[in-house]
Amino acid sequence: MPNTICTAAAGYCGSGYSRTANNSYSGATTYTTIDQNPVGSVDTRDTGCYVCSSGSADCSRGEKEYGVLSCDGSCGRVCARNPPDKENCPNIGTLTKAVWNSNNTLKCSYSDIDTSVMFDDSQMTRYFDSPTIKTIRNDYCTADQTNIETDDCKTWLDDTAESGTNYNDQKMALCNEDPNWPNEQTCRSVIQSILTDTSVNARGNATTAINMVQEFCDENPTNSKCACYNVTKHGSNCFTTESSLPGCSDLILGEEYNSLSTKLNEFQAKIVARQPFCMSNKCSSASTNTNVLLPTRPLTCPIAINVCYQDYSDANLINSQVSSSCQNMMNIVDSAGNPISGFPTTPSSGSPPSSQTSPSPSPSPSPFLSSKTAVFISIGIFVFFMILLFSLLIVASSEDGGNGKN
Repeated sequence: MPNTICTAAAGYCGSGYSRTANNSYSGATTYTTIDQNPVGSVDTRDTGCYVCSSGSADCSRGEKEYGVLSCDGSCGRVCARNPPDKENCPNIGTLTKAVWNSNNTLKCSYSDIDTSVMFDDSQMTRYFDSPTIKTIRNDYCTADQTNIETDDCKTWLDDTAESGTNYNDQKMALCNEDPNWPNEQTCRSVIQSILTDTSVNARGNATTAINMVQEFCDENPTNSKCACYNVTKHGSNCFTTESSLPGCSDLILGEEYNSLSTKLNEFQAKIVARQPFCMSNKCSSASTNTNVLLPTRPLTCPIAINVCYQDYSDANLINSQVSSSCQNMMNIVDSAGNPISGFPTTPSSGSPPSSQTSPSPSPSPSPFLSSKTAVFISIGIFVFFMILLFSLLIVASSEDGGNGKN
């Protein structure tokens, strides 16, 4: 409230404003404060000498009747500029509007708020109500890729009780609108985070992430980031028509199995067709390497592979499960031992194989006998027993002849 004017003779009667007006506003009004006391002094003009006879203030210029002053205890008025001068609003952002309230307070509106104020709870609660604080912070943090990556925004967005949202959802929305998202490491990282998080509190839309990868890689199959996607999309065609694509070009069944023989390669296409993700080094690394896009939620790898194969002479098997019992089948199971759909689970002949852990590699020949060797051994044993039988018969006959002479 301005100082009381004591006498009209003091020269205040009808005196003008002491400062140049600074109350021209422009721009969109976005955030409005709660009622604020004016900052600093309010520039006023005294009209007390003109109202004593009429009993009303002479704020005829559309001014705000800011205070009632008294010269003789019965009359006196002071007028303030309307709208208020900018100096009377808090300097916390880009001011776009200010209005007087009826109780000599005012409301100030801004198009943006300074970041030095935005995340300072003590200041924000002084100027804004809770819904407005939430809007201000969410608008800023989701405006672009730069803002959302600040520590203040990450902390705010992941306080879901206050923000009403979360970092993953908002980041995905920004990335999905950015045609350059594959080259943005933080976009690839959030896709990886969403697809690898299987907890009940997982945040982010996995379907959106998968669709983004699919759309990009369908249009850019030769991009190295699409190596895993190419494998999961083309499967066994990686060995034929799509062999030059990233991912397909270095697809392997596995070093240990490849070392068995080139003959085993005929199985690769069938195996990859059923479980391409686990047959790819690119896919197995995509859960931790953001330079390769995950096309789906990662599977549990490695899987167990059972194939009918008996020639181990050139194998490089270390701690691998090996059975020399051929069952004329190929069977792939997951890590829990469950058969993968599409492969036989019952052998065509023979008993179930007994597995043993292979020793460390050695230059000595394989201990397992070929089927031809087994046949020769069987024939040898048969001949041995026949000779033994004839020998016994001859001895017995000789003893009977000797007894007859006596």
